Amino acid sequence: YQVQWTDTKEQKPIAVALSGTELSKEGYTLDLPAGMVRQVWFSFHPVNVKPGTYSGKVVVRQAGGSTLTVPLSLRVFPMTFPSQPTLHAGGWDYTDASEMYGVKPTNREMLIAHLQERFVDSPWGTSAVLPWGDPRDYDAEGNLKKDLTTTNFDGWVDRWPNARRYCVFVSINTAIQGENMGTPRFNRIVGSWINFWVKHAATKGLKAEQLVLLLFDEPSRNQDDEIIATWVKTIRAVQPKVVLWEDPTYLKPEEALPEMMTSVDVLCPNRVQMLMEGKHFEEFYRRQKAEGRRLDFYSCSGPMHLLDPYSYVRLQAWSCWDLGAESTFFWALGDTGGGNPWQPYTTPGNNYAPMFLAPDSVTPGKHMEAIRESVEDFEYFVMLRQALARAKPGNPAVSKANELLASGARRVLEAENASKISWLEAKDRWQADNVRREILEALVGLMK
Repeated sequence: YQVQWTDTKEQKPIAVALSGTELSKEGYTLDLPAGMVRQVWFSFHPVNVKPGTYSGKVVVRQAGGSTLTVPLSLRVFPMTFPSQPTLHAGGWDYTDASEMYGVKPTNREMLIAHLQERFVDSPWGTSAVLPWGDPRDYDAEGNLKKDLTTTNFDGWVDRWPNARRYCVFVSINTAIQGENMGTPRFNRIVGSWINFWVKHAATKGLKAEQLVLLLFDEPSRNQDDEIIATWVKTIRAVQPKVVLWEDPTYLKPEEALPEMMTSVDVLCPNRVQMLMEGKHFEEFYRRQKAEGRRLDFYSCSGPMHLLDPYSYVRLQAWSCWDLGAESTFFWALGDTGGGNPWQPYTTPGNNYAPMFLAPDSVTPGKHMEAIRESVEDFEYFVMLRQALARAKPGNPAVSKANELLASGARRVLEAENASKISWLEAKDRWQADNVRREILEALVGLMK
């Protein structure tokens, strides 16, 4: 790839977009505007290649001019990376809709393919994928009298056939279908609705636990918590395996109602809030994890392209490992702020999309590549943990491996300025790669 220079509506030039290059008999052709510098990115994907160190060179030939030769070395380690990594990834792409934020009929399929190639396995759907139907579809007791329309759900699942989880923003309130929450009829309506969708999902080969419901977005008040707790109790009474997921935004999470925090299956704190609030925030969620709640992490700062692909995006997966979280999410994989990243001056809002998402094209970007890289980072720790479980007693590599497993993530997260999410902040961005190499060496040692 050649990295394209573009501007932003904030008038801060960025080198983010990774454009493809033309390949001929002579090699790849790149353009270098006069007086400018340009980054060139190489990607290696060795498959069925014998372990070892391979040496070569990159030759840069200027048309009609000089030649520059750069040595290149690639080391292939003697283990295979899994085709399906452990960490879940996603970010409110809303590709169930034909048009939503920056998602258009002209780019939706391209965006889905782009995300699937980069380990996104947890797509997000709008409430339209789980419709309630008409109030007249429920009888006086609240029982569903007829099948609900499944067109949106079926089309969404068909576009994501290999997803491991299907996340839906239900967007609840204090009433549904004209019935206030807390009444027997309300309970029956909600129960009939979720029973129908779990049963229908089974016809698509999905288990109830693959449905992940965000009932109320970013609760920050106790009255929000009361609504969530009531709905959770109602749903869990009939479908206990459906995953109920919440993203509280309390700066002091201990102020949330405990019954809300303990009622849901997954708590997803905002990682940037954690970086700002510090230890009390982090320790609260460590306790939640210890008490049996599952954790995810999300971030929703922006504009995305002015934030550091390393500290803001890539290191979120390292926080996931450190706190035992299962997923990394970003707002939002399809939100371009209402504009075109190639024409930034006319964009009305913030561009959150981590790639260059235009109405008729999807171009790789450093931030989306950082999401893919971060999922791989997490998997290195998983592979190390698995190798330790298989290691033979007396292997001298066990001690170093245990140390890496226990403290490797903290070394990266606690490095100088690692918590500063601005791209303009100076920091050592090699720390994550250094620890990854140590893990690889430890894996080799554990194989002996």
